[in-house]
Amino acid sequence: MTLNQFLKKLAVIHNESGLLYKDMLDQETLFKVQDEMTDLLVDAERSGAVSQSTLLQFKHIFTVK
Repeated sequence: MTLNQFLKKLAVIHNESGLLYKDMLDQETLFKVQDEMTDLLVDAERSGAVSQSTLLQFKHIFTVK
């Protein structure tokens, strides 16, 4: 995944939720955005766009098993 591909997918998440301009999201939308962003980060790691150690910087989200 390139940075451009990552940002296009992030733009889709934003466009569907209003994440970057709303000051409040309803609970259902928040859960959906959290799932989509987590999936996007995992996809970026799997494609080699970011390293596992970079993902581990997100405390309480990613761990090594």
